Amino acid sequence: MVAFHFPQYLITPELRAKYSVDVLRHALFGALLIAGALSLGNNRQRNVNIAAFVMVIAAVALGGSRVPVGNFPDHTPYIGLDWFILDLLGSTLIFVVIEKLFPLYDGQPLFRPEWQTDMKHFAVNHFSVAS
Repeated sequence: MVAFHFPQYLITPELRAKYSVDVLRHALFGALLIAGALSLGNNRQRNVNIAAFVMVIAAVALGGSRVPVGNFPDHTPYIGLDWFILDLLGSTLIFVVIEKLFPLYDGQPLFRPEWQTDMKHFAVNHFSVAS
């Protein structure tokens, strides 16, 4: 939702022209509905559920999927958050398949304890390359 508020700073200019704002609005609306339902429907970790629901309410209060996207200059500095997220999802898909096909040991769960270390390596590598 923050990308709807500040697209000139968060979205890659080359990809900006390819996005359908209507499709993204529907995806954001669906994600807000699912997140709200999951936060209300889960009975474990009550504090986490309440925090998640408060974040959903805050997102809706800040405009939710109806944030107007106006015109802005094309030559602003940007972070490229969209490319980072697409790369993260693509890498996750590839490495989940590889780790399921060739596990280090039998019965290895999908989210093993070392996944947080893998995420840190991913972030450091991508932030250092992007700089």
